[in-house]
Amino acid sequence: MYAPHTQSDIRDMLETVGVASLEELLRVPDAIALGEPLAVPRGLPELELQRTISAYAAQNDAAGYTSFLGAGSYRHYIPPVVPAIAMRGEFLTAYTPYQAEVSQGYLQAIYEWQSYVCLLTGLDLSNASVYDGATALAEAAIMAVNATGRRALLVSPAVHPNYRAVLAPYDFTRGGSYYAYNGHTDVKELALFAEDQIKVGDWLFSLGLREDVYNGLTDANQTQPRVGAAYNIKPTASVLRVSYARTLETPFNENLVLSSEGCSNAVLAPLLNCSSGVAGTLEPGFRNEFHAGLQQAFGKRVVVSGEYIWKYTHNAFDFSVLGNTPITFPIDWHNSKIPGYALHVNVPEYPHISAYLV
Repeated sequence: MYAPHTQSDIRDMLETVGVASLEELLRVPDAIALGEPLAVPRGLPELELQRTISAYAAQNDAAGYTSFLGAGSYRHYIPPVVPAIAMRGEFLTAYTPYQAEVSQGYLQAIYEWQSYVCLLTGLDLSNASVYDGATALAEAAIMAVNATGRRALLVSPAVHPNYRAVLAPYDFTRGGSYYAYNGHTDVKELALFAEDQIKVGDWLFSLGLREDVYNGLTDANQTQPRVGAAYNIKPTASVLRVSYARTLETPFNENLVLSSEGCSNAVLAPLLNCSSGVAGTLEPGFRNEFHAGLQQAFGKRVVVSGEYIWKYTHNAFDFSVLGNTPITFPIDWHNSKIPGYALHVNVPEYPHISAYLV
């Protein structure tokens, strides 16, 4: 409810501050008041004003340069579907939820966001609708400390430094500290591949070469050969084949921060249930894979092929779970050997029917 001041209220307040009227209260002192009107140009129509401002902006030589400032807060690509959905009437309403009757779209968006946060984190409750990122970070830190009883926070350097500074008065007063992760929070990988086939009589040779450049938790460059040979035994409609391939094995991309130091860090070790002697940073590995197989046709209606497979991996990867949370992160071990077989039955005259067994 809004209750305006009465004339009696106004007189009492003016008397308290020692002025006779509202005009006297708001009067600009002569020492700083303008002595003559400002030389302000005439008003412009909206279209003409936009052209004038655009012409001024075009004089700025730096407008076309890319800015590396912002500590992560910079222009990003926004898919067209985002504004298309955001402009729908269900979501496009008043910016503040103070008056719920005119803010249903905003409240709906907040509800959807909170619901997905709960699904992703396993939390019973989540909060939203704070005015800035620093406030949201501080509130999340307070919740984490109070809910877990721990005295350390894991903070990525991708968080804006101004935001990270806000944590100090909140967390340090509780005798804690925050652990700054100084590594990659993204993964970049480039791959180049070339291959060729050579047919000599009943022989078919396949040659390939792949180069991977991996930049993630660690850096790795690897050249990977691929070779194969097949021999067609025409009288029996049989094909014998062997192949070899080397592949770069990279860590899974989930929760890179947890995987970057893992058991080597005093803060993360108890959370990950680490045992002594466990290494920290995940390293890319490699795999040597061998195949030997036979393909046999029975007339024109049935083709059966089978192969035996050997996989020898150095630095193989799997997932582990963070305590009793739904958060998973990759782990690796030194060596692994995986043998196996595959059987495939194909019916050429019925292209949509086949059977496959591994």
